Amino acid sequence: MPRPHGHDRAAEIVHDSGRVCATASGLHLATVDLATPSTPFTAPAFDRSEPGALPIARDRMGGLTFFSHSLEVRDDPPSRAGSGGPTTLWMRTVAIVDGEEPSPRQRLGPLADCGNGISWNTHPDEVTCINPDLTLTILREPVGSWFASRATTHAGPVGIGRSGADLFDVDGLVGHAGQTLVLRAG
Repeated sequence: MPRPHGHDRAAEIVHDSGRVCATASGLHLATVDLATPSTPFTAPAFDRSEPGALPIARDRMGGLTFFSHSLEVRDDPPSRAGSGGPTTLWMRTVAIVDGEEPSPRQRLGPLADCGNGISWNTHPDEVTCINPDLTLTILREPVGSWFASRATTHAGPVGIGRSGADLFDVDGLVGHAGQTLVLRAG
């Protein structure tokens, strides 16, 4: 059950036992109009005609519905470097809640959380890769329903890694996602 933190824009999910299972916080920054954009990044090529393969197994939840069942993917197989990235993938989140169309920000969230899965090159039976955190920075309001991630993952020899992803909509760079990774032998 969520437990509010007062006015600090944070929340916790607490198990019935009282143990905190997850925390979240948000920081809203004031925006201003700038004469020119500060980042000239253009969006990666996008081919809507060819469905892609989500690099995250859709059946990892023992037959239960998982957020990956609410996604459509278009990938860029030539970008799969085989060494943790950079790898590019386009994703569209369809209705997660029946009858509610996700906003562009809501569609960007699941993609931001997939950086390690998009660019991780090891089979999940060999190494488990879990991100205990996610930092999402949105540089401008996202538009549309399709978003791209150009992700890179780096793994250290002691079971710690990091994933970073530039996020795009059809107009260009829209944000960045960063994840700390916990890596364990399968």
